[in-house]
Amino acid sequence: METLSGGTLLVVDDEVEIREIIELYASTLGMKVLEAEDGDRALEILRAHHVDVIVSDLMMPRLTGLGLLEALRKEGFMQPFIFVTAYPSQDSTIQALRLGAFDYLEKPFDPEELGTLLTEALRVSLETQKLSPEKKKPQGSDETKALYEINRLKTLRFDNAGQQPERDPKQKLLDHFVNEATPQLLFAEASIKNLMNESERAFELGYLFRVMQGIAAAADAVGERDVKRLSGAAERFYTVLRVKPRAMRGEFVELARRANEKLRELVASAGSPAPTSEEGGLDELVLALENGAQEIERYSMFAAS
Repeated sequence: METLSGGTLLVVDDEVEIREIIELYASTLGMKVLEAEDGDRALEILRAHHVDVIVSDLMMPRLTGLGLLEALRKEGFMQPFIFVTAYPSQDSTIQALRLGAFDYLEKPFDPEELGTLLTEALRVSLETQKLSPEKKKPQGSDETKALYEINRLKTLRFDNAGQQPERDPKQKLLDHFVNEATPQLLFAEASIKNLMNESERAFELGYLFRVMQGIAAAADAVGERDVKRLSGAAERFYTVLRVKPRAMRGEFVELARRANEKLRELVASAGSPAPTSEEGGLDELVLALENGAQEIERYSMFAAS
């Protein structure tokens, strides 16, 4: 694991012992640590101090971790948010991931997993800050907002794959979207092929829902509605699987593969005339992903995952 240099972590937990444990591990990674006993105090700190990554308990008095995450996103703060919880299969855990949480840790958490998440979250945070130094979503033109969402795709695992020749502004924006979304989908395809490896499953599913969240946001920004629909459904599907990774079965791997193949097709044709949703199988895939997510959430046979 790479050694972190710099970076400020905010730890939010009503249990002093948990804050001290996380601070101990974060300090060994070179991070400065700030502490808050609840969500209200965390908001005060975030408004007054520079913070790169947030680790928060989910269940706290006054303002909960979920309430804190909602408040931060409404104010435009985009720092990676990792939450810790003793109940990873609860609906609130899935809701937090869908609100844009970076990932979660189950209590009692493994120090190595904490270190891995902090390392990756800090890398993403620093890259995102290059796009928007104020660490908030930009408030400029629609084109500026779209470019911000597209560029955030690079903070996952891939660097810029190159620039397209100068074209009219709308087409240039679409070219940039295709340029950044395509390598993320190639990564998703590689991950899907290895999802049956149980030791890596939860980790890769965590990346996959972030990839789909990023593509959905960027697609929305550039007006690619079909891409947004499919990537949004895939994000929900991967989110519930991230909470219950043992629920991954062969038919779900095949469904993910089909959805990713269709997404690549839609991204490649962004801005061009495309077949109708019915002819291209988009509606069927979106429905299958939604049904798959509901199945994973519904049946108690996966409760122990």
